[in-house]
Amino acid sequence: MTPRWLQLTPRRLECPICGANAARDLVSSPRLDRPAEEARFLRCDGCSSLIHDGPIQAFEHIQQGDRTLFLRQYLENTAGPWEMLWPIGCLADAKTRSLLDVGCGFGLTADLWRHQFNPDAHGCDPAAYALAGRQTLGQHIHPFLLDDAPALAGRTFDLVYASEVIEHVDSPGTFVARLANALSPRGVLVLTTPAAEFIAPEHEPATVVAALAPGFHAFLFSRSALESLLRAQGFSEVVVEQHHERLIAWAGHAPFIRATPASALPPYLDYLARRADGIDVTTLAGASLAAGLAYRDFKERLLRGVGEGLAEAAERANRLALWFGEPATDTSDTEGLLRTIEAELLGTDEGPTAFGVRFRFCLPQMAFLNGTAAAQRGARPAALAWHALAQDATKKLCASSALNGLEATSFYWVSEQHRLSALIEAGDAPAFASGLSDYLRAIDEPLASIGGSSPTPEMAFAFLETVMDALVEPAYGDFLAIVAGELRAGNRVGVPTVIEEATAALISAVAERLRTGLASETRLATLGQCLDTLRAPRYSRLRTLFQRRLEAERARLRPSFATLSRAGGYAGGYRWQSQAQP
Repeated sequence: MTPRWLQLTPRRLECPICGANAARDLVSSPRLDRPAEEARFLRCDGCSSLIHDGPIQAFEHIQQGDRTLFLRQYLENTAGPWEMLWPIGCLADAKTRSLLDVGCGFGLTADLWRHQFNPDAHGCDPAAYALAGRQTLGQHIHPFLLDDAPALAGRTFDLVYASEVIEHVDSPGTFVARLANALSPRGVLVLTTPAAEFIAPEHEPATVVAALAPGFHAFLFSRSALESLLRAQGFSEVVVEQHHERLIAWAGHAPFIRATPASALPPYLDYLARRADGIDVTTLAGASLAAGLAYRDFKERLLRGVGEGLAEAAERANRLALWFGEPATDTSDTEGLLRTIEAELLGTDEGPTAFGVRFRFCLPQMAFLNGTAAAQRGARPAALAWHALAQDATKKLCASSALNGLEATSFYWVSEQHRLSALIEAGDAPAFASGLSDYLRAIDEPLASIGGSSPTPEMAFAFLETVMDALVEPAYGDFLAIVAGELRAGNRVGVPTVIEEATAALISAVAERLRTGLASETRLATLGQCLDTLRAPRYSRLRTLFQRRLEAERARLRPSFATLSRAGGYAGGYRWQSQAQP
């Protein structure tokens, strides 16, 4: 499921954000609820926000006909409790503030706040999974609209939060006004919502589709439009920031102080560990919640380098977050566990329904984490086997749509980088050439086997830099020369020749530099000519990646402040000089 970029054809369509009646086609994508139908988004000429042209559905219907499946996927995989927490947890006086989370979903944020920050925390949401949250977490989750929740009538709060909600409402101005009425005099309103500025061809297609949520999001705010709306509602203190695909806004009538997001990490980790052990796992929602919390605790500690509690987190996650039902083998026997999962996965049909019969929906990420942990221990064969399992599980889960596991698809590409690195270590130039060309092709042609996902340009560029620069021995230059020859042979089915030629030209230039100690102007000129063949819009992301690398190689050929600035991101000689000072 990938976006289709449209010609900027003018249309007459009223913007629900600024009221302008002029917009231009921007992008379309299959609706998530009815994939046979296209949803079209237009960019408003007045405020640059995006407008969905057509009716929208409530978010909980994203999994039509199976609410249990949706609940399990949400708790075990797709919910982002850290992303939900830090925009409010970063307030310097967070522990002194009562909280109202409007559109709370299952209620994870309100529950976390209640346990780690302030016991006066409530969430409300009319969706069915909020009722499951109330039954699992407690009476502070109210399965109603804000105006229909008896316990919240007439109450005000020091912090009112609506995360990924405003893009679903009919009238954003009315919605913000209602939230403002629930604020105490010192209150802060915090909103998160997808950023209109993020919707562009250079960004990863699956994440673009997730931000659009075709059929479910009525509009996407531009940063300036969201700030204007908040100021129009009378807020004097307004901060709006873009964080990748999200806008985050803080608004109040009195000054407030924000700390760094990292300040919310210790209470977050404490919550994950304590709550995962304390949940009643005899219910389906409770078992899914415990699995999801245990997996996230393992992930955060491992990937952030938090050694304290890591061993316990890994054991808990492997016990709770791999299998749906009783595990088929002892989870302490990692080799046996790996073999058993591989065997059962092989016999599992594609798609989330079949996948969920035997596995937790976070299995792909859990396999990735176990592989990363094995690599850190120096257990290279086990690491590669776990990473291979992560890729296979991602393909099974996300065959129909990458939205079934966006985090899993991003980990898929990191696992692929591990595999390619192992091929370098093994000296297998033909297999490495094949894998690298497939990897680079996927940058602009999303991989259908994982629902239309591709590596981000930033990830791909960092990996390419590693391949080019990690080893400086002439022998590595010899290896790269063989890789370039394999690429020129053009034996890979389905890989466009222009990609193989450009990749071969780049690798040949690096190979010669490593073998002779000098960058070759002739080789770089050949690479520049190859880039001219990648000018078609379908190769825009890959061409940008190669162009950056070409500039870096040219900087080695004739170093100057100008080439260093372009290749290395320096602001100029003075900045470089100041960095060089002791």
